Amino acid sequence: MKTRILVALTVMLIALWVAGDVAADPPAPGWNSQDIPIGPLDACPFSTTCSVAGYAYWVQNTNESGTGILGYHSNGAGTAPGVYGYSSSATAYASAVLGVAGSTSPGSNVTGVRGMSNGTSGAGIGVWGSQNGSGWGVYGSTASGIGVLAYSPSGTGAYGLTSTGTGALGWHAASSGTSPGVYGVSSSTTAYANAVLGLALSTSPGSNVTGVRGISQGTGGTGIGVWGSQNGSGWGVYGSTTSGLSVLGITGSGTGVYGISSTGYGAIGYHTAASGTAPGVYGLTSSTTAYANAVLGTATSTSPGSNVTGVRGISSGTGGTGIGVWGSQNGSGWGVYGSTTSGLSVIGTTGSGTGVYGISSTGQGAIGYHTAASGTAPGVYGLTSSTTAFANAVLGTATSTSPGSNVTGVRGISQGTGSLGIGVWGSQNGSGWGVLGSVPSSTAGYAGYFAGNVRVTGTLFKGGGGFEIDHPLDPANKLLYHSFVESPDMMNMYNGNAVLDANGETWVELPEWFGALNRDYRYQLTAMGAPGPNLYVAKEIEDNRFKIAGGEAGMTVSWQITGIRQDAVANAYRIPVEREKSETERGYYLYPEAVGQPAETSLTWRLQGEQPGRALALEDLYPVPSLEQQAPMSALDLALEDLYPVPSLEQQTPMSALDLALEELYPLPSLEQQALESVLDPALENPGLAVQQP
Repeated sequence: MKTRILVALTVMLIALWVAGDVAADPPAPGWNSQDIPIGPLDACPFSTTCSVAGYAYWVQNTNESGTGILGYHSNGAGTAPGVYGYSSSATAYASAVLGVAGSTSPGSNVTGVRGMSNGTSGAGIGVWGSQNGSGWGVYGSTASGIGVLAYSPSGTGAYGLTSTGTGALGWHAASSGTSPGVYGVSSSTTAYANAVLGLALSTSPGSNVTGVRGISQGTGGTGIGVWGSQNGSGWGVYGSTTSGLSVLGITGSGTGVYGISSTGYGAIGYHTAASGTAPGVYGLTSSTTAYANAVLGTATSTSPGSNVTGVRGISSGTGGTGIGVWGSQNGSGWGVYGSTTSGLSVIGTTGSGTGVYGISSTGQGAIGYHTAASGTAPGVYGLTSSTTAFANAVLGTATSTSPGSNVTGVRGISQGTGSLGIGVWGSQNGSGWGVLGSVPSSTAGYAGYFAGNVRVTGTLFKGGGGFEIDHPLDPANKLLYHSFVESPDMMNMYNGNAVLDANGETWVELPEWFGALNRDYRYQLTAMGAPGPNLYVAKEIEDNRFKIAGGEAGMTVSWQITGIRQDAVANAYRIPVEREKSETERGYYLYPEAVGQPAETSLTWRLQGEQPGRALALEDLYPVPSLEQQAPMSALDLALEDLYPVPSLEQQTPMSALDLALEELYPLPSLEQQALESVLDPALENPGLAVQQP
């Protein structure tokens, strides 16, 4: 083959020299035989084998638009090239074909070697480079520019194909500078146009087969495996999949996926299918170190605007089953944990459902903790703007119909050992209730139970009253009850015993505040030890005392006085003896069972806007799946590896070993092995390599 090519080239040169003209097939632009002198051939005149330090054959064209040498395969078939260069040398940087643009200040697109395909279909190739071993099909290097530039107005600029090695490899060899190893540019505005496109074509790929993969070998915290940026409102990095993971970021110690945006979304994950349980964003960490995060969101501003959020979950569902943020934990930790120095640790807002809903099989469903030793921010803060019946800012429900001892819907505990702590505080600004406790009927249990002293600063209304104590004669087995003494008036009662003097009379002294507190006095006198038919009140109460007379000397008299309260509180809040029921209350009863009426006519339930038993139907009001209705928490969490088969750090090649093995995977010559700057560029001036003037 080598002999045939040299013979053909010799014939062509002879034709140019002898005939002084070139055949008209094909006439090329700028072709002028008179401007193409043959170079000196005395060193190796038209032989098929030559050994010289310079050029075996050399042709110069001084016309600015002419061609030095043209090889043309004129047949419409066959695979023989127009120009064929062959080198048997094993020396570094030996070239079968070498093109050198010798100008140090070239114009636009001045090229050492350029390949053009005039084909208008998708089969033509401008430059094809192939290599049978583990080297490179096409290799380009530059000190600061672009090593390989591929341009296509509609197709693919650069296409790399390999059966075992790397299809296309771009390498920025300098230890400084920002030029990329591979740089792709697309000016297309057509949908799905790509500056760089990587395709893993296998429909049954092995583990970690990747379309595009970015690896940073940096061991510090500044390296980035894949960086995507977008100047508008689009996406920096976009991944889509029908069932798997769109974007997967894995790191041994840093951040798997890190998204930054000045106006849009730093990172967005989107599960587009109408079914399935794969998440839009899935974060996984195998770390056992404190504060390790599978997904971390940070709002870095120290003066954020309203509702600036580190992590926010939004459910667009208009029914009762959507959840904005769901946190689960299999052990004794927290499903959702929020901390703050002064603001709200966790805030949940909803237009109609539940702002925060916590479920736990063994621990706390929801816990709020104000850790500072000062401040008034609550551990848990619930807020509702709803005016609908049964709207709750905070709701606690003990769902068991057979609860154990002290199972509680809402419980408040103050650990203060002084007199200022409050377990549960309820307040109401209008005419409603600060604290409301209800039971289906008066015999069903206690609406309120107080184990200790109770203080009421307002008016107390009750259906009945009395005391309950252990029976003084049999305290282990019996209880003793007494009823309150009632009166239509706000009445006080006072009594005592007095001994009459020698005149059969005495003065009874009362407290100094007696006259200020009472009015409308009533008296009762009882002789003790003997009849006292002539006993009487000689002087009524005046200056907080009264006089008894008409008895025998030394007689003991038992006396009782009642008075109607006239203090400021009693005068301001005088209790009426009777009143008409309001329109809302009419037809309903405080104690329907006592007057033979059904429980549905209970006034208590009427005022609350519900019917007996309704309070137990919370699943109708708040249709959040219970632990029985939903997949058990432990089974759900343990099934994540089945749902999302991401290889763990133990299952895949360890990240450190993978990064260190890059030189074996991609055997690029090191800066010491090659001579990009010190050898290659100066060699262009060597007469044995570079084109020189005659």
